[in-house]
Amino acid sequence: MQIQFLADRPEVTPVIAQWYFEEWGRKNPENSVAAIHRRLRRETSREILPLQIIAIGEDGALLGTAQLKLREMTIFPERKFWLGGVYVSRQVRGRGIGAALVNRVIELAQRRAIPELWLQTYAKDGGLYARLGWIITDHLLYKGEEVTVMVRKINDGAP
Repeated sequence: MQIQFLADRPEVTPVIAQWYFEEWGRKNPENSVAAIHRRLRRETSREILPLQIIAIGEDGALLGTAQLKLREMTIFPERKFWLGGVYVSRQVRGRGIGAALVNRVIELAQRRAIPELWLQTYAKDGGLYARLGWIITDHLLYKGEEVTVMVRKINDGAP
């Protein structure tokens, strides 16, 4: 498996847009696969946030994706850097791909001297993220959904 920037394989953007719509996009009536696709096409940088990464199998198939992004939850404007959009194809779940993507986002944050990363998940116990060392900070209702908010300290001197 290789982890690359979406910028290096933009042709997989339609697949990610479909995944995101099926997983999260249906909850917003103003959302569509086309709208997600347009947003993802604008987010194909290797340097400027948001950074979208992808996991590619040995056969060239898209396995999963994740993002290093800015300010995901509007109720926490002080929480600047977020892990988001972590998705692994249903056919290959349970093989460590999600963990590899999360760890790569952490590496990207370390290289940018980001002090901490935040995330939100529907898993009340933190699921994968708790197993990877993320700490639960909040359980709350956000945009009509019960979510768990977690943090991971990245670099020394974090606030």
